[in-house]
Amino acid sequence: NPEQDLEFEFPTPLSKFDSLAFELRSWSDKRDTVRESVTFKPDSLSPRKWRMHSRWEAGRNYQLYIPTDALADITGEGNDSLQINLTVSDKEKYATMMLNVVPRLESARYIVQILNENGGTVRELRDLGAGTHKVEYIPAGDMRMRIIEDVNANGQWDAGNLVERRQGERSEMYKNEKEEEIFTTKTGWEFDITLDMNRMF
Repeated sequence: NPEQDLEFEFPTPLSKFDSLAFELRSWSDKRDTVRESVTFKPDSLSPRKWRMHSRWEAGRNYQLYIPTDALADITGEGNDSLQINLTVSDKEKYATMMLNVVPRLESARYIVQILNENGGTVRELRDLGAGTHKVEYIPAGDMRMRIIEDVNANGQWDAGNLVERRQGERSEMYKNEKEEEIFTTKTGWEFDITLDMNRMF
């Protein structure tokens, strides 16, 4: 999905992460080769996860090279060299959703997580406010949607705090007018969903 970062998850937290050693190259059907710029950031919730951001282009092929000892775990053990081939899919292989958000307050912000049938997150949308949002690259299949009321607008779910007497941010599953949680997406299909937060929360 070209709208999402590439995620790395390691068995243990890292003591070394030489991001400058990573090389990402791309080429098109015309075989023009480009050295792509990349940036990295650690995951805010897990010390074992990192995210790589680049200018992903639909239909283009990429090759990521990680040289020996660019990474090391907490014991100091480095990695072997690794080469990964990546392909970015065309939009036609996914569904598109027009998401109409009706907030409880005009200034309210929300996080929307689209989940597959196994409960895995396939898309996460942050800082959503009032209005219609176009969401592309949704896989075909049976999906559900979790909505988090992002009270402090920091882009993540926050648990409660007894010391600060603060409740955890509310989270609800989307249900349609028939109280059904599951909705089905199809390849190349565009569909509309309205999230009326007054009804949900």
